[in-house]
Amino acid sequence: LVGIELVNKDESPDPLSCNAMMNLCLKEGLLIGKGGLHGNVIRIAPPLNITKKELKEFKQKFENALKKLSK
Repeated sequence: LVGIELVNKDESPDPLSCNAMMNLCLKEGLLIGKGGLHGNVIRIAPPLNITKKELKEFKQKFENALKKLSK
C-alpha cells in the first residue's frame, strides 16, 4: 500500500484535489482509493504479482492524471 498526501501550499489538507485526482485516474482507467483523517490521501494498492509492464502502464496513466490536475 502506498499513500500520497495532497496538501495546499500552506500545507493544510487538500481533499478537493484528492477527489479530483481520483476522478482523473478513473478516466484513465485506474482505480485508486482515498483515506486519511481529512480525506486527502491517495491510496494505491497494487497486487503483489504486478508485472513491470503493468507498473509502467500505471505510472504513465497516473502521470497523465497528475498533469491534468496541476493545470
